[in-house]
Amino acid sequence: IRQKDTFENVTVNVLGMNGVSFKQYKNKVDLKLLSVINPDFMVLVLGTNDVFSRYADTVDLRSNITGLITKVRQLLPETALLLVTPNDHLISKRYKNQVLPLACSIIRDVAKKECCGLWDFYSVMGGDSSVRRWRKNELIQADYVHLTKKGYAYQGELFYNALKNAIFDSPGNNQFPETPQSLIMEAVFPETPQTNRDLPGIDSGIVVPETVE
Repeated sequence: IRQKDTFENVTVNVLGMNGVSFKQYKNKVDLKLLSVINPDFMVLVLGTNDVFSRYADTVDLRSNITGLITKVRQLLPETALLLVTPNDHLISKRYKNQVLPLACSIIRDVAKKECCGLWDFYSVMGGDSSVRRWRKNELIQADYVHLTKKGYAYQGELFYNALKNAIFDSPGNNQFPETPQSLIMEAVFPETPQTNRDLPGIDSGIVVPETVE
């Protein structure tokens, strides 16, 4: 998947491969294209495929995440990185993913230790079993894993508001930090936009206040 959108003073590139995990990006995927794009800011939305199994474990998850971060930083030493936790989901449409909370905890911890930003979408979504509410509101597909078009639009709006709040709404901030790697999300998640007030049962959520020193 590759998509490029240009807005006023901002170019957004979307790169991805269906079904790929942290481990595969770390070990098998050639990331040299990133050097051509050379972004100021990069968001890594991964993790679901690493733990999407009733018998999954997280033994290698930490090393796979840190390995990918190292790989990216070798190519893009000046690029700010931000990790996003996976959405709540069900396996085979019915089983909770028992390792998902631990996987999200590992991602939070790696973000802090590796000086990456963090958007905790799992918590923003509502945490454990929130996928059922999202499905009820037509934000999750019938597989209880992937978001619908409406759901992805809503997720994008939530992320935009969190990012805007973290960068521009903080006192004295009107641009990216001098040290981009220090970018983190604030503890109080912004109020749900008026356009989404017709979605009952969806909390505005929180973003875990990770502190990077």
